Amino acid sequence: LMKAVFPAQPAQPQSLPAEIQIVPPADSVPVEPQKPKELTPQEKMETIIPALIQFAEQKADPGEVHDTYQALITDEEYEAVANFLEQADWWERLSKPIPQMVPHKEWFSKIREIILEEPEEEQAQPVIGVSRIKPKAKSPKNGKA
Repeated sequence: LMKAVFPAQPAQPQSLPAEIQIVPPADSVPVEPQKPKELTPQEKMETIIPALIQFAEQKADPGEVHDTYQALITDEEYEAVANFLEQADWWERLSKPIPQMVPHKEWFSKIREIILEEPEEEQAQPVIGVSRIKPKAKSPKNGKA
């Protein structure tokens, strides 16, 4: 499923599991903290989808859930999800490999509608190019609201 949403992702270098890695003695070499591994789009979705199922079970507000998770993914990832959701068979392709989603079709359909709807600001302007990506909130440059 993740390959259908994010088809051609560059391979990430694999590191040894922590229990196999060689660790120098603490007094010999200063150890720099390692940055957390950047998740691939597939890995992000593999963590987001189970959370979405829980939100659906709790009947959480789809708009609030959307806004929370939109902040966690890049514009390109959001666009890839939107492109996937535009397909006529989006629900079958999404729910077939994840049967826990089936009872929550209505909730996921609301999330889909939010993702595919045009932002109000763009609807009021002449259509030159259409973008489904909702602009993220920006703070004013002068610090005033």
